[in-house]
Amino acid sequence: MKNLQRVLFSTLSLIATSNYVMAASGCSVNGKAIPCDQMPKGFFAFMGLFGFVFMAIMFAMIIFWFWMFIDAIKNEKENLALWLIILIFASGIGAIAYYFARYRPRKKSGLKK
Repeated sequence: MKNLQRVLFSTLSLIATSNYVMAASGCSVNGKAIPCDQMPKGFFAFMGLFGFVFMAIMFAMIIFWFWMFIDAIKNEKENLALWLIILIFASGIGAIAYYFARYRPRKKSGLKK
């Protein structure tokens, strides 16, 4: 939990710092310089939140990919090379395909390996 708090605090600090730097360096809309007080009020907050959500989804996808990759190495006997190629070259989509094609049916049937 402490690590999660550190990550959240670091991410929010980075967002706040980047917003300050962007505001200090001047504001522009469609390439035209405008006074910063005319900038949409929630723009920086929206972009920071969007970036944070995007990064959280990407982090979760990377963790999921590693989980499926390790599961394939441990449990696949016949088609190991095929699944590793799919996981490496199709990354996130390959991990989702492996989950539904191999991992989930194996867990539903109660087989450990």
